[in-house]
Amino acid sequence: MKNKNKQKIVNINKADEKNLQSLEGIGPVLSKRIVNYRKKEGAFISIFDLLKVPGISSKWLATHKEFLVLLDSPKNKEKPTSPLKKLGRKLKDLALEVTEELRDLFDENMVDVLPSEKRKNKRLQPREITLAAQSLGVEVACLKAVIEVESSGSGFLPSGRPKILFEGHVFWNHLLAKGMKPKKWRRGNEDILYPNWTRKHYKGGEREHKRLEKAKKIHEEAALSACSWGLFQVMGFNFRMTEYKTIQTFVEAQYISEFEHLKAFMAYIKGRKLEGHLKRKDWAKFAAGYNGRDYRKNKYDDRLEAAYRRFSRFS
Repeated sequence: MKNKNKQKIVNINKADEKNLQSLEGIGPVLSKRIVNYRKKEGAFISIFDLLKVPGISSKWLATHKEFLVLLDSPKNKEKPTSPLKKLGRKLKDLALEVTEELRDLFDENMVDVLPSEKRKNKRLQPREITLAAQSLGVEVACLKAVIEVESSGSGFLPSGRPKILFEGHVFWNHLLAKGMKPKKWRRGNEDILYPNWTRKHYKGGEREHKRLEKAKKIHEEAALSACSWGLFQVMGFNFRMTEYKTIQTFVEAQYISEFEHLKAFMAYIKGRKLEGHLKRKDWAKFAAGYNGRDYRKNKYDDRLEAAYRRFSRFS
């Protein structure tokens, strides 16, 4: 076993297989999987993306995250730089460009885009969906298909709160990454805290907010990060890819309007370079990038294709 104190900082976006194997627990098989994932999906946006690589566990990530960076430190190669400092700035700029692009496009087409907080109606209007699809260069039916599959066509509950889905396995991983021990909190919280994905604890509707409130008592930031939010069900931890600086401000925006949900969605798929899959209607690749490697368990690709075909008949 390698001595952790002697481990070097590894840039997971640049390291080759040999350098990746300098990390404890990473052998030839896992190092090859990491490099192959990077070639296929592009640079890692967050160290949490490593969990999408088969064989990388949340326990390993929590133990070794201090030795992982996404960018080289300009001053000291032996000290970890902030993983999202430069990449995060680039993504924030992209998110702001998305907002400005939408507003300019709506203005050119004489669609009144009020600040979200001044809108009388929280819902996206059909014309806005059409213009958003135009901005992305995708068919309107494609965008409607994502909305239908992710949130059944509405981003809000009757109470006015955004639709959410709390993911207990994501909560587990985020607690681990923060140096906490999820098992310590498991008793009495089995419905919000578990190591592997399962749908059996989903409650749906307003009851998902009850699960969230329960989790917030353990750790608020991790709990908010473990929910998918709004019309497009963008995961909370992806706030780093939006214009918002904290998970709290991201969540506040999700309560305002579906226009905010749309901005988050567009920033996310552009940051992850997924709009090409949507343009080509490559549902499997889009579902894998948007919903993770377990997308087949929920048949996301099949459901997206079926919804697209339904909507395309009326376009």
